[in-house]
Amino acid sequence: MKDMISSVLVLTVICAGSALLLTGIRDSTSQQRKEQLLKYVQGPAVKKVLVEIVGSTNDPISDRTEALIDDGSKLDLFVGKVDGKLKAIAFEAQAEGFGGTVSVMVGIDPENETLVGIGVSAPKETPGVGSRVAEEPFGKQFPGLSLDENIAVKADGGVIDAVSGATISSRAACKAVRRGIELYRSQKDNILSAIQSVQ
Repeated sequence: MKDMISSVLVLTVICAGSALLLTGIRDSTSQQRKEQLLKYVQGPAVKKVLVEIVGSTNDPISDRTEALIDDGSKLDLFVGKVDGKLKAIAFEAQAEGFGGTVSVMVGIDPENETLVGIGVSAPKETPGVGSRVAEEPFGKQFPGLSLDENIAVKADGGVIDAVSGATISSRAACKAVRRGIELYRSQKDNILSAIQSVQ
């Protein structure tokens, strides 16, 4: 009986120590992980939306800020300016696709209440099929659309042509864009207030 109790105690101490160690490692590397995510995942999508499509003359990665939204969480905002004037903001929205979460960088022109473009930042869809939502033909359908437009694939009554053979991924990308629009509308005051800090 004593051997069993000491074995349980030893295992408890090992598990508690391991948990503390892993928590410490996670906390100490959180900033590095965020920078890597920004550089290799979000960064290319931000640049596609704000630099390639909008023509931002600033560095939207450097000119980023956070908006505190109503549920207490923070939303990363990327700001696109042309000659010092605000042209667009971009932020990430997500939806579930065929192979997992589809993350879309949604670019919005706050003055005209239109989409400036999208960039799929984390497609976890089937390579060669679902991952094609990250390519140009699909993404070129979004710039200029009103935020009131039915952002859905045509099979669902919307205005977007689905990628052939990747309807589920196309639906997920459209859903992520709609979620981004809903988030923008519900948090517009918080978002615009946060943007003032980088203007």
